[in-house]
Amino acid sequence: MSAFKKLVIKNIDRKNILTMTEIRRNKLVASVDLQSALLDAELHGQKFSVTKLKWTKSENGERVSQTVERKIKPWYFQNNDHIVVQAKYGVKILTLSKDGNSVQVSKRSEVQGVLAAIKEAAITGELDTALEAVTHRSNRKSKMVKAA
Repeated sequence: MSAFKKLVIKNIDRKNILTMTEIRRNKLVASVDLQSALLDAELHGQKFSVTKLKWTKSENGERVSQTVERKIKPWYFQNNDHIVVQAKYGVKILTLSKDGNSVQVSKRSEVQGVLAAIKEAAITGELDTALEAVTHRSNRKSKMVKAA
């Protein structure tokens, strides 16, 4: 008697639920949420930190996990008498429109509105072309062959 006789067995192909565009959007939205939390803490005079799990080797050579603080670099900075906000995907700066890649505001408290606008643009798909341009990898070998 087979052990699988009582079970229902079917052939099912697992498909990706999200497209690469949706994955990029979700990653950008998560980064905007992180920047928003960083700004909130900064405006209230609190320290903001995010922890991550890091694996290291102990003195005995065993792998052990440690919780370490992750550095969060703000997307906003002071430029003369304005605050400049630049949205980033990883370390690359996104082009927000044909006019440029940054938004200028006069006060730090206005940065929250800019982050909300960036988040809304990411959710609605307005930044898809900018995300595609930043994540597009060119094949260096084919360029080298064409140049030769």
